[in-house]
Amino acid sequence: MSYNEQRELEILPGEIELLENEIAELNECLADPECYQERGIQKLTDELDRLETLYNTKADRYLELLELQEELEGA
Repeated sequence: MSYNEQRELEILPGEIELLENEIAELNECLADPECYQERGIQKLTDELDRLETLYNTKADRYLELLELQEELEGA
């Protein structure tokens, strides 16, 4: 693995965890009428969509790097 791939493999779990927390917070807000009326339901759903897309991209990349690491260790 390249240095950049190794570094990315180290960093991604923390980034993924932060995104999971942000997504959970937005979902909690969307479940609370006071919160979503104050912040705007459209704004919240747009932000949730953005974060979920970013989360999926990072999670896919992390899995890809784990597979690469396993291949190299098995070789």
